[in-house]
Amino acid sequence: MESLSDTRWDVVISGTGLRHSLLALALSRSNKKILHVDENDYYGGPEAAFSLQEVDEWVEELGKVGNWWIYNAEEAVLKRLPNGREDIFQDKNIDNRAKRNLMKFLKFVVDYENQTDVWEAQSESGLDIFLSSKFNFPAHLQIVITALTLSLAPPSETSVKWALPRIARHLTSIGLFGPGFGAVVPKWGGGAEISQVACRAGAVGGGVYVLGTGIENVKVVEAEDTESPAFHLALSNGEAVGTKLYVHEATDKDNGGITTVSKAISIISSSVPSLFRSTVEGSPLAAVSVVVFPPMSLQIADGIQSDPVYIMVHSSETGECPAGQTPSGSPLDLSFDDQLLEQVEAQWREVMAEKANEESFMQFEERKGMEAEEEDDNDY
Repeated sequence: MESLSDTRWDVVISGTGLRHSLLALALSRSNKKILHVDENDYYGGPEAAFSLQEVDEWVEELGKVGNWWIYNAEEAVLKRLPNGREDIFQDKNIDNRAKRNLMKFLKFVVDYENQTDVWEAQSESGLDIFLSSKFNFPAHLQIVITALTLSLAPPSETSVKWALPRIARHLTSIGLFGPGFGAVVPKWGGGAEISQVACRAGAVGGGVYVLGTGIENVKVVEAEDTESPAFHLALSNGEAVGTKLYVHEATDKDNGGITTVSKAISIISSSVPSLFRSTVEGSPLAAVSVVVFPPMSLQIADGIQSDPVYIMVHSSETGECPAGQTPSGSPLDLSFDDQLLEQVEAQWREVMAEKANEESFMQFEERKGMEAEEEDDNDY
């Protein structure tokens, strides 16, 4: 077997975070020579281990997200967020004029991609200005709509172009996981497990993985031809490699600074059944409810609550706690970022070059021999 230094790599990927692990998965059938390194001695952050078969079991552990609630500071009560036309018409707290404007907005947002003339000029503006100028939303409805995006910022700092696809995804997902449900969350694990599975697929496809080894130095060189390395990389294990393409994790500087997010997990000594009651005929009880505390709705002893707070409350029926107790927490990753797959596809196309048009992104044919192996397993 050739050493790392003697191999001409098509691409070196540094970091086994979710984005670059998914890139490894996308390239797993490409026949490219791929070196995937990580300065950590584990995949994707938290240590995890999954086989491809265990993914199916992990999916079965997803809890359905049902009701969304928002805290009303003036009345000191939780109010249910409307998820569609029926909820809006039945909500006695919304006057008729606001209901008409909400219906107009719902009709627009599920088709926003074909109505760029309505929002593109304000794409960089805050969502509050857009909702006020285009749909005459009062401040309290702006907060309600912004809550559906799970934005970590207030409406004034949540851009229109970032918010619209998230609101559309939420509304068009209602019912996909059963009556009244539009999202799922894992009881345990998360992105790290997906990274593990993706990297394993990359290794099965011929990728070489080296954990505990990072990139110490990068030198860009002028390639003699399309087959020659364009990057010389010095690895922390003392080896040097050449590669046509180099993909690395973005730094905090690349992302425009560090965002500080506080996270907590609490156990409530109550089953809080009112949070999980069914609101749609024929739907089971929700496993998870989302509670939103908008900016300025909480009293903080040593400061002002300028940003929203989200709490994912898990039903005691999930079995995560003893009967009568409810786990709740403010998660770091509130929702899957659709743009992540767009970034992965862009990098995949760069690696595949002219072959990118001949293959479908993330579409894999059944590996030869897999069905036969499964039949053999069933004989025992």
